[in-house]
Amino acid sequence: MKVIGFVSSPHENGNTTKLVTKALEGAASAGAETELINVAKLTINGCKGCGFCKTHDGCAQKDDFEKVRQAIISADGIVFGSPIFFFDLNAQARCVEDRLFCFLTPDMKSKVPAGKKCIFITSQGMPDPKAFEANIKKHENIMGMLGIPSAGCLITTGPIEDGSPFLAEAAEYGKKLV
Repeated sequence: MKVIGFVSSPHENGNTTKLVTKALEGAASAGAETELINVAKLTINGCKGCGFCKTHDGCAQKDDFEKVRQAIISADGIVFGSPIFFFDLNAQARCVEDRLFCFLTPDMKSKVPAGKKCIFITSQGMPDPKAFEANIKKHENIMGMLGIPSAGCLITTGPIEDGSPFLAEAAEYGKKLV
């Protein structure tokens, strides 16, 4: 069992990184092999809609997205971690998600190997955890279209300090993937 954690925050030791790391620790405690990938440090361009991926394996663009694509193929569980900067997942997360288009056939069927599941972990400054909940649901729907059902979404608020109950909750979410 392999669980990959994607962090899209440009803040290397920020709230999102702490939470995804804790989720991976939870998955590891349940027996999973884990890997953390900070997509904010990668060069990933937006989808060009060229259609190359509909007739080939992968994307025509030669950037760091291939690392993400291969990680998704090899993973059994996926943790998507993103801060919410302005009403939704941040731009780095959306760029990765946009490129997931390569996992659809021309007739919009999934090319993702079966049996995977994911969780979403978000961090936001807005004190109301439900403020952007509807926005996150659309991302769960996108993953569902790819055949990767969501095992849940942890929406956190405020700064994540040592001892935050959100850290224990993130570990539990990580265990759900195993």
